[in-house]
Amino acid sequence: MTVSLAEYIERNAAVYPSHVAVICEGRETDWARMLVRCRAIAGGLNHLGLVKGDRIAFLGLNSDWFFECYYAPSFAGIELVALNYRLSAREMVECLVDSQAKVLLVDAHFLDLARVAVARCDAPVQLVLVGAQETGPVEIGPGEIGPGEIGPGEIGPDEIGYEALIAQGHAPSTEKGAGDDTLIIFYTGGTTGRAKGVMLSHWNIFANSMGAAPHYGYIKHERHLIIGPMFHTAAGSRIYSCALMPGEAVVQPKFTVEGFLSLTQTHRISSTQFVPAMMQAVLEHPDFTKYDLSSLRQMTWGASSTSEALLHRIVKAFPHVDLVHGYGATEAAPVITGLGPAYHRADFAERGKLGSVGYPAMHVDVRIFDEQDREVRRGEIGEIVVRGPNVMKGYLNMPDATAEALRGGWYHTGDAGYQDADGCLWISGRLKDMIISGGENIYPAEVEDVLSRHPDVAEVAVIGIPSTQWGEAVHAIVIRAEGAIPSEQDLIAFARKQLAGYKCPKTVEFRTQPFPLSGANKVLKTELRAPYWDPRRGVDP
Repeated sequence: MTVSLAEYIERNAAVYPSHVAVICEGRETDWARMLVRCRAIAGGLNHLGLVKGDRIAFLGLNSDWFFECYYAPSFAGIELVALNYRLSAREMVECLVDSQAKVLLVDAHFLDLARVAVARCDAPVQLVLVGAQETGPVEIGPGEIGPGEIGPGEIGPDEIGYEALIAQGHAPSTEKGAGDDTLIIFYTGGTTGRAKGVMLSHWNIFANSMGAAPHYGYIKHERHLIIGPMFHTAAGSRIYSCALMPGEAVVQPKFTVEGFLSLTQTHRISSTQFVPAMMQAVLEHPDFTKYDLSSLRQMTWGASSTSEALLHRIVKAFPHVDLVHGYGATEAAPVITGLGPAYHRADFAERGKLGSVGYPAMHVDVRIFDEQDREVRRGEIGEIVVRGPNVMKGYLNMPDATAEALRGGWYHTGDAGYQDADGCLWISGRLKDMIISGGENIYPAEVEDVLSRHPDVAEVAVIGIPSTQWGEAVHAIVIRAEGAIPSEQDLIAFARKQLAGYKCPKTVEFRTQPFPLSGANKVLKTELRAPYWDPRRGVDP
């Protein structure tokens, strides 16, 4: 039997035709209508000349249209490229050229960016406007407005409206995507060098969804609030789970605290996911207690660590909610491990797993390897490696990088960590973030974990900066808790009580602006390091 995600839309339309598939900004689509629209989108793409193995790209905020495009192309064996709307025009062009996308679907928010990017591509890319004012192509005569002056959301020359494409009602080819065919491509953040296109197959996504459901405790027909960006696999994996379970997706175009609170109350949301910064903003909102959030049953969180103080606040605010801390990677579609609800009760600090990312999901094998790809003993730090049916096909057009990442049949995450005697996984940091000071290996996550426990610290990032004495010195960048004024000496002394001396920060910098974040909401340490590693600036702590 070969799995096809398109067939799950067909199953839902047959078995649960009137059940809600997705809700967004007042638009509601059931599974029967979802099937009709998906088939029409795929047929429209075929009518534009696309065939199995071709690619389309989507650029836009979260929406029910984006939800449809997670499935629709596969009805004709066409692959979706989920583009990060935070990219510059140059980076957008790189992704379009690398993926050879023949169609770019874009919403009105990013229409100008899309037009610039398409104009710079060597090969033609058909622009399809999603949610635009479908007034048809704008006729431009001598002396009239030019393409750059087309009104917001209006369809320009040689452009097509998304709903008009659907309305044509073309039937798709019979060549559905399935099995090892690529279903979707996510471009990694590109924090080092050019972004890599991670190819995930129908089988990868199916395995991840089937393994994640019991791991996270999903329940059939529950309502999921999608608040993370859908160009990232963390939110994307929930989209696919909504078809396989099935569940009902309520989509927030872009996270805001007011939107989260209102949607949760109005739609009686059962399940959602967040990063710590999101939940901190929710808890600090002055109207937080005025909303009825009692429908929430389950929440997952990840992407970055959180302080013990914030975790206590979350647990206290949501005592009725099953919390799961997840760890994953785009290349793993993305679920790898999770720390379950039993470790997120009021006594979590006493259970001995605070700071860990939990145990492997049922579909994943996790090991720790040394630099020679040999498994190390429990408790020893090495590289976290993963294998399982959820691991990617590879990086698009990058055979050498694929071979390196998947060598020996294991996906090498680039994360450093260890497994304790129980098999619970602990992250020590990125291997490339590792600080080598005086010949000692120092993992920033370990230092960050300690400093985050100081009551005056809201957020912290630890990096290595140049030192003529030690090669690198440990440097902490701290965002103070509201109203707190800790000194550099206070925090260094605090660290020394819990860490070996060589691991402690030599210097502490206080920051008032939020940390720069990647599309996956991870701190961009490359940006934090850049000023210190500028050769024109001498830094010798």
